[in-house]
Amino acid sequence: AAPVTATTDSKKSKKGGKKGGKQETPVPAPVATKSDNKVSFLPVPDSASSREECLRVLQETAVSRFCINLNITKSSESTEADVDATKKFFQSRLNATALVRRICQCSGIQIATRKYNFSGENPFVAADILGVTPIIKSCEPETLLQEFEDMMESSRVYQQEGNYPYAYEMAQQALGTITQITGPYHVHTSRAVDQMTNVLIAAGDFSAAEQFAQKSLAISIQLNGFDSQESAMHHLKLGILQGELGNRAASAQHLLTTKYLVQLMAGDNHTEMATIYTRFAAMYEEVGDFEAVWQCYVKAKFHTNDLMQICALNIALAASCSRNGHVFEALELQKQAYTMLKELVGDKESQLSEVKETLETYLRAVNEEKIKLASDSLVNERLKELLAKASLQPATEKAASSTEQLSEQELFAAFAEIDKRAEKAKKAAKKNAKKSTADKAKK
Repeated sequence: AAPVTATTDSKKSKKGGKKGGKQETPVPAPVATKSDNKVSFLPVPDSASSREECLRVLQETAVSRFCINLNITKSSESTEADVDATKKFFQSRLNATALVRRICQCSGIQIATRKYNFSGENPFVAADILGVTPIIKSCEPETLLQEFEDMMESSRVYQQEGNYPYAYEMAQQALGTITQITGPYHVHTSRAVDQMTNVLIAAGDFSAAEQFAQKSLAISIQLNGFDSQESAMHHLKLGILQGELGNRAASAQHLLTTKYLVQLMAGDNHTEMATIYTRFAAMYEEVGDFEAVWQCYVKAKFHTNDLMQICALNIALAASCSRNGHVFEALELQKQAYTMLKELVGDKESQLSEVKETLETYLRAVNEEKIKLASDSLVNERLKELLAKASLQPATEKAASSTEQLSEQELFAAFAEIDKRAEKAKKAAKKNAKKSTADKAKK
């Protein structure tokens, strides 16, 4: 952190001794620490005071949130087993073919198309290199026009404030201004069109947003090519917009294109695959195919190692299970999400309150389902007793129709007893729930 320079007036300067001279004295920037409310005059916070401390915090975050035990740097304490474990992790997660393909794109090297053995130490030979294509790069400044940047910033501010008409107007002015300088196919033009799309999405006009998203995709393909990160993200955005508009076929087409591009550029284990499967789960949820929803969420959890994202996926899957009548599975998934989230964020009630309320809702639903199942079992048991009393076999077809041979008084008496037991079980469950809540509040 650069020191803050304070200017002080002194009666006499050190050099000339004249009155009214000014002297610049470096004053360190105050940094507040967590230990007390006082201001500590340290150049940087304690948690980032050394390189080793920064690496330690990064490693702890990787273990606690991403379940990755990696040695970021090779220190004197690192063993050969630790280094081998790190190498194996990267080899299992990274796609070598995708990396070689990207290296060739960036460097202009053309290699032969064949199946390379990346498990060996040297999978390439000199004959594999077929040629080199010069890569032309321009020295264009990052900011061509300051007015354009100001308009874009104003549009983002208006969007955050919820003033969508002014946000759209500023983005439109920025697009018209930059198009006159750079033409329709430029990275700044793509930025302006993306901002207009975001404003329309925030305003809820998905139809107009879809048109601008199509334009952004065309610009991205022209600038970066079909197989680029920008094109894949625009296909993903179009898939989401088409889904919001109800065009499931077009949405699935864009999502499948995104999936293909991600697998082509980064392999099958990229974390963006989790987002794609989540969108597919939402589409299957709309058509009522719960088995496909379950499979999509399971695949989404397989393709991510971020515990926060896994918590969100568990919560979404639990909600789907609850809507489809699988309350026991919903309760188990919500418990897992609550436990993981509590370990990640600690005792922050603002982040845990909503998850806890939903967990209590599922718990009540499970208790009601247990009471219902208990009542159904009592009905079955009582019917079996009555059928056995009438010397009938309940497992045959005759048993199903033989209830007519019983008197109405016996049936009414049996079901009255069943209702009485069910009501008693409900009262006991409510009493236990109130007692548990009171004990927790007292504790």
